[in-house]
Amino acid sequence: MKQELSDNLQQIFLRASIRLLDDYTLSALMINSCYVAIERYSNPKYKVHLSTTANIPENLRLDPEVEIKLENQELIDKYSTNVMLKVYEQYVLTSVSIIDANFEDVYELLLREYEIGITDKQMSDKIRNAWTNDNLITYFIDKTNLEDITNPQRQLKAAFDRYKEYRIIRHALLHNKGILSDKHIRQLDEIFDETDEDSKFKCMKNLPFYTDRKVELTRDRFLSIRKFLYQFLDYYVLAFE
Repeated sequence: MKQELSDNLQQIFLRASIRLLDDYTLSALMINSCYVAIERYSNPKYKVHLSTTANIPENLRLDPEVEIKLENQELIDKYSTNVMLKVYEQYVLTSVSIIDANFEDVYELLLREYEIGITDKQMSDKIRNAWTNDNLITYFIDKTNLEDITNPQRQLKAAFDRYKEYRIIRHALLHNKGILSDKHIRQLDEIFDETDEDSKFKCMKNLPFYTDRKVELTRDRFLSIRKFLYQFLDYYVLAFE
């Protein structure tokens, strides 16, 4: 691989890492605000009657307006469950989208380097179908020729399999209210079946991310996703040095 191409690939991964850090920072601040709100509304000195629409300018109000009023215990309940869960879900949606976009940029760069004469239409079609049948993954592994010294190629494929599982979780959250469809379950089963016996414990099928097809995010699961995604990107930042 040419040094210029390697440098450009590394820069793409670096930019994605920075975006991922920024996204987590905002998520952490929102989680912190939940705890601050819970502490405040738990104080018996503060009796709160909060309206969700009170500060909306008159020209932007609905007719009739839909107003929700919440008191202390209702606010505590909302911030400790619904609002916190919303932050976790948004982190998954945004962070996986960041990495998707990152790899699609990488895919485009590799295609322009190795597919001489590719047209804009052909490029657009390939990017649109990047994740179909592992097109992007196969091309990336083949063209970058990155290898794990103890187990050539296999480690990259295993890492992508883990990432594909998070893409499935994201899809269920975004399109199916957090419920895994028959297709999602089939995809997770296929990944599990193709995984080496020694690594099956890492598969989503063996992790407590969903119960009875319902995706269930907690603080620790949110943080485990964060850890994997950081490590996933960081590997490539270092690999292209």
